Amino acid sequence: MTEKTFPTFIFEAKNLREQLKVITPFMSDDETRYYLNGVYFKYDGKQLKAVATNGHILYEAVMKCAIEHGEAFAAICPRQAIAALCSMLKECAFGRVTMTVEEAKPYRLTFDNTALSGTSCT
Repeated sequence: MTEKTFPTFIFEAKNLREQLKVITPFMSDDETRYYLNGVYFKYDGKQLKAVATNGHILYEAVMKCAIEHGEAFAAICPRQAIAALCSMLKECAFGRVTMTVEEAKPYRLTFDNTALSGTSCT
C-alpha cells in the first residue's frame, strides 16, 4: 500500500464512545490467550467492522463513521489502547476522533491533539 491509499475513519466522539461501550465487555483479559485481548478492526473497502471475543462469545459491529476510502486492511487494536481511548472519550461529549492506518503502525488515533499509536499516548 502506498500512503495515499491508507483508509482514514472519522468518528463523532459521542458515537464512538457508545459503540466502544457495547463492544469492550466482549474483549478477553486472559493473558494466556493474549491475541484475544483487544478489538479486531477490519475494513473491506466498504465498511469498517469491529470484532471482539472473550473466547466464548463473539461480538461483531459495523462501526458508524465517515470513511475516506483506501485499501482493505485488518488490524488488532490492543486492550490497553482501547482502554486509553475510552478514558479520553469519557471526558469529551463532542468532537471528532480520527483513526488512520499506517504502514509502520497498524493504526493511529487522533483525539483533540492527542495521538494514540500502538499502546502509547503522545
